[in-house]
Amino acid sequence: LDGLKLWIWYNRESLRLSAGMCRVITSNDALLKNPKKEVVRIQEELIGCGLKLGSFNSSILESFINADFQHGGIIQSDESCNVPPYESSTSNAATLAAEQDIYEKSMKVFCDMETGKTFSTDYVWPILL
Repeated sequence: LDGLKLWIWYNRESLRLSAGMCRVITSNDALLKNPKKEVVRIQEELIGCGLKLGSFNSSILESFINADFQHGGIIQSDESCNVPPYESSTSNAATLAAEQDIYEKSMKVFCDMETGKTFSTDYVWPILL
């Protein structure tokens, strides 16, 4: 539970604290689909933000980014954001309810990040208790 809460908090705060700054946005899916193309795009955008960058070694990149290392492979992004159902090893009803709640909040944030909704100034972040 704490890991998912921290993930939501981190993303909320990183967007809040970088508001108005030059940002380069990527995703795990984009990196997995075409690592070299995505890194080149990231580099170009960072240069557009005023950073001076060196080159990168594409063979190291290809050995580092590997879709086989992903638990579910590449998630196909489309209009919908299909997330797997939550699975838990607990039999305690209260714990299961708390786990399910934070999982659903996390997946909503994830999907909203994929669509860009979280970048809106009026985005309503979930309340974390």
